[in-house]
Amino acid sequence: MRMWFKEFDQDVVLIPDFEAYRPGVTAPDSTFGVDHEIVPGGWIIDETYFYYELESYDTNFGIKDYVGQTNFPELHFNIVVTRKFLNAFTIHLVPCLIVALLLFSVLMITTADREKAEVFGFSTSDAIGTCSVLFFVILLAHIQLREQFSGSSIVYLEYFYIVTYITILAVALNTYMLPIDSIKKRREAFHRNDNMIPKLLFWPVYLGVLAIITAIYFV
Repeated sequence: MRMWFKEFDQDVVLIPDFEAYRPGVTAPDSTFGVDHEIVPGGWIIDETYFYYELESYDTNFGIKDYVGQTNFPELHFNIVVTRKFLNAFTIHLVPCLIVALLLFSVLMITTADREKAEVFGFSTSDAIGTCSVLFFVILLAHIQLREQFSGSSIVYLEYFYIVTYITILAVALNTYMLPIDSIKKRREAFHRNDNMIPKLLFWPVYLGVLAIITAIYFV
């Protein structure tokens, strides 16, 4: 929070009155100056502190001989907050993991064997329809996340949604291609043993990509 003197055109630099606080309250890494009954929602208040920022403006606000136009120290009050991991995990990551589990179940029942298809009640159109429904579910969750960071670039949690989008498309494409290869009586290496390779690669690829993104983002 930026603090200005009421008559900001005067040559006045605000100074925090630390003597007005109880002893030790304003120590480093402490929290002061905020209501302790405040409900921060999904955030934790780590610390608060004062600091000065040298500000420069390209206007004198219509005030002749305005002294605060270039490199004028302005007092700021900072509140450092940290998001609660459990809340963010539950709200944003759990839907992605559930959708991934459902996609894996679709992949597991994907088969070119008619007998197995009858047992599972599998059909290509139903599988692609399921992928479409999962896409809209994850899209709505992504929009909810994006609304919280509308003014920023892509945040870390959004990569989970992006990877899930690609996974949905890959599962739908694989489901569509499998019966075509079977009708043409071609045993593609990728669809060998009744689509075994995509089933084995699903979790290693999905989790591996997320691990790589996490390493790039935080390392």
